[in-house]
Amino acid sequence: MESILIHHGILGQKWGVRRFQNKDGTLTSAGKQRAVYRRRTISSDKTSKDVNEIIGSMNKNDRDRVLAGSDHYLNFEEGSSVAKRVLKKVGTKPVAFFDVLEDGDTLQVALGTHNDYRGRGYGSEVTRKAMKWVDNNIDKIGQKQIVWGVKTDNVGSIRIAEKNGFVKDNKSYSKDKTWVNYVKKLH
Repeated sequence: MESILIHHGILGQKWGVRRFQNKDGTLTSAGKQRAVYRRRTISSDKTSKDVNEIIGSMNKNDRDRVLAGSDHYLNFEEGSSVAKRVLKKVGTKPVAFFDVLEDGDTLQVALGTHNDYRGRGYGSEVTRKAMKWVDNNIDKIGQKQIVWGVKTDNVGSIRIAEKNGFVKDNKSYSKDKTWVNYVKKLH
């Protein structure tokens, strides 16, 4: 008995043409978006150990301040992705990170500083660098605003948000009044 392998292919796919490519081999607009998302994912995966180390240094109360808790933050909801991550190291020690997260029609932020390195300006430094990236890429960003959710007792985070042009949205308080959003309009 003879075995024969038959490849049926994908309906509508032509031999030698990959999905998300034009006939000349260039990427379609969907292919370009997928490539950007893949680069961002690979980039944030390479630094996830550093971010985990920073979050791991925090006490529970401080971890809960990083985008509503470390468990939620470290396990992104489906559809969210890191658009830009700025990481600060002192020597080889990761001490602060700032993430700009794409979440549907808004951008969100997450800021974390290693417990042993608080109050030294590292949080402000990574925020400034990330916001400079946002300003330089404003024409490529489809979202109209960037939202910084913060616990109302997190004075340091509020101060950094306000220094970087975020304004408190008084209509966004959580039911228990422990969280509020600071918003920066982009377009």
